[in-house]
Amino acid sequence: MSEDRDLERRLDDAFATTRPRRGFEDELWARLARRQPWWRRAARWNLMPAMGTIAAVVVVGLVFVFTHSGGAGSPGRSTSTASGRAQSDSAGPAAAPRVAGALPVPGALSVPPESKTPAGAAGALAYYGPANLTWAGNLPVLPPVVPVYSYPTPTAADTARFTHDLQAVAQPSPAPPGAYAGADFSLRILPPQPGREPMFALTPSAPSGTADAFLAQHGLRPDWPNQRVLDPVAGKLQFRREFDIPGYGQAGQVDQRGEPAGLEAQLGPNGAALVVTGPMPLSVSVQWTPVRNGQGVLADATAASTAGAPKVTLTQAQVVFIAVAAGDHGFFEPAYLLTGTFDLNGQTREMRLLVAAV
Repeated sequence: MSEDRDLERRLDDAFATTRPRRGFEDELWARLARRQPWWRRAARWNLMPAMGTIAAVVVVGLVFVFTHSGGAGSPGRSTSTASGRAQSDSAGPAAAPRVAGALPVPGALSVPPESKTPAGAAGALAYYGPANLTWAGNLPVLPPVVPVYSYPTPTAADTARFTHDLQAVAQPSPAPPGAYAGADFSLRILPPQPGREPMFALTPSAPSGTADAFLAQHGLRPDWPNQRVLDPVAGKLQFRREFDIPGYGQAGQVDQRGEPAGLEAQLGPNGAALVVTGPMPLSVSVQWTPVRNGQGVLADATAASTAGAPKVTLTQAQVVFIAVAAGDHGFFEPAYLLTGTFDLNGQTREMRLLVAAV
């Protein structure tokens, strides 16, 4: 046992005094490192802070490119201007035509002389007169760019095709201009009306059957998007026209009174059509234009105030479309219909105000 301990002591002394030459250890590690793949060598270089900086620069660059070029899925941005118009970097649908020049401004809402004042919310009669206006509601949020639907005013040839399809013949004097007659109806091509596209009125000679059947028989059922509404109390069947705003949804058309517009049949007691009024066939195309910012819309609304008039707080806003004529063509333009109820001489009334959205 003593011999073993003596041998172990001598070996320890020998290895304790044996050392590799100076620099050998560093040279050995360098050779081993050169034989490793680059990704393993990179792990020994402590590059994480530098890689984090490079990644941050790349992310910032991508954000800049997408926000300034309307990258995939970018909804676009709008910034307000002094005039209340919106400037948008959203291009809308690819290669979509833009409105050239200024759009005509919709006229003020009113009741035509031959019309009755319509009832609004909770039966309140509509009011279009002077008012001292304030706003206390929320405007619907529209996309930065919205459609405007344009159409050429029907020509004499267009009217001839329409009446030919109905098998209606022009009536001689003393019949009024635009008077026609068919086998079981009389027809009038109506003169231009504020807030409406070119219209006709058709009166069956001997009302019978249902209004739906009469419209189908004469090819008058609308082929444009609509909401069918039957109102037995008012005695009318309506096909309320709707227009699509991508990114928002459907918006209904209104007339000069702020009432739903489209095709309407006045009904008799048995549900037969007494009079049908509706739009002439139109060739409608779509163009695109920026929306106005909310501040500009509300500035226009309050600018319509009249000092000393009844005080009205507008609380509701609805996106609608209204027809606006411009010479030999017209537009269905988006607008905001602002409403609010108030008391006038002990009677609840509904203020209606139309403000252009584009």
